[in-house]
Amino acid sequence: MTSLIRNGLLVTDLFTDGSGLASLPTGVALIVSLDQWQKHRDTLLAGGQSLGLRLRSGQPPRLVAGDLQYFALIALEFPRFPDGRAYTHARMLRERFHFAGEVRAVGDVLQEQLHFMQRCGFDAF
Repeated sequence: MTSLIRNGLLVTDLFTDGSGLASLPTGVALIVSLDQWQKHRDTLLAGGQSLGLRLRSGQPPRLVAGDLQYFALIALEFPRFPDGRAYTHARMLRERFHFAGEVRAVGDVLQEQLHFMQRCGFDAF
């Protein structure tokens, strides 16, 4: 298990990131990619596990706006430091779509940026 910072505390991450896997594990809290969600939506929903969704910086939340209620967390990817689209996506999740689950920053996340990320709606890093 890995650790992450959630709401200012160091905690164990209970989710398995399956977003890069060819075969998805079952019976675990699972983070999937948008492509995996679109291909395996019905199977994932029938599995009954907690689900998270990992969005790349070019995948805005509006692509899954109708499905947000199925996710315990949305992981927004920072592929490299200068790409700040995930800031906009986090704010959109909170303000436009009223997503109340965890919004997690993943990828090239810099400690110096955590305060700004929190202001945009991120609560886990």
